[in-house]
Amino acid sequence: MARRITHKRLRHLIDYDQKTGLFTWKIARGPRKAGGRAGSVCTGPWGDYIQIHIDRQNYRGARVAWFWVHGRWPTKEIDHKNRRGTDNRLKNIRVSSSSQNKMNRLTSGTNSTGLNGAFLDKRDGAWYSRIVKDRKLIHLGRFMTAKDAHNAYVKAGRKIYGEF
Repeated sequence: MARRITHKRLRHLIDYDQKTGLFTWKIARGPRKAGGRAGSVCTGPWGDYIQIHIDRQNYRGARVAWFWVHGRWPTKEIDHKNRRGTDNRLKNIRVSSSSQNKMNRLTSGTNSTGLNGAFLDKRDGAWYSRIVKDRKLIHLGRFMTAKDAHNAYVKAGRKIYGEF
């Protein structure tokens, strides 16, 4: 496993603005200029996010923001409340479980309804809904419409995951 940067070293190299979520270099090095923007936008399977290359290691911007402020690496995932992975303002990021983070995702590109938790059973044309809790799949029932299936998913999600 690669060594992680220390809090002292991170604060020596980078400034973080909690209100804007932006990182800037404190030290000029190679083509990098002091005061220049640190990090770049990368695209992953879950959308765009900020990645920062420090001491030959890549770090996710949200995790760096958390570490910069709190002095410890998050032990779980980091969720962006507004679902924009490039928005690393402190008020927009929170520690979450994997399940909580998934609850706050946009619909996938293969979702034809635009409604999370709604699945069409092609055998009989009925809609069904399901949710995952503690790695266990919970069936929420069968419904006449995609909207009803989605509503069941949202209701179960609020009960299980709260604000997520």
